[in-house]
Amino acid sequence: MDVQTLRAALCEIFEQAAIWRSKQARDLESSDAGRLFRRLATTVDSIEDDALIVYWELWEEEADRQAHAELVREVGCGFRPTSASEFVARFIADRSGGLPFQADMRC
Repeated sequence: MDVQTLRAALCEIFEQAAIWRSKQARDLESSDAGRLFRRLATTVDSIEDDALIVYWELWEEEADRQAHAELVREVGCGFRPTSASEFVARFIADRSGGLPFQADMRC
């Protein structure tokens, strides 16, 4: 896949997560997470091409998909990335062993 397709796919992931979290807006935290995902979607174009390619290459197995889903759930619940680049960097670090598991970040 080319990087523009990858960017569009990541933007879609963030937009879908924003919708999902906004629908869960029983509390301020979920509502805030929806807004945070919308902001992340607007920063997808700022991700460096190399980082984006590495990010997608780390989606090899079911464990990788589960780790990504968990990271998405953590957004707004202890993990408040300021940009899509920070989100991608966190996933890369987690899947490559550069970041220890942090159980306290779960909602």
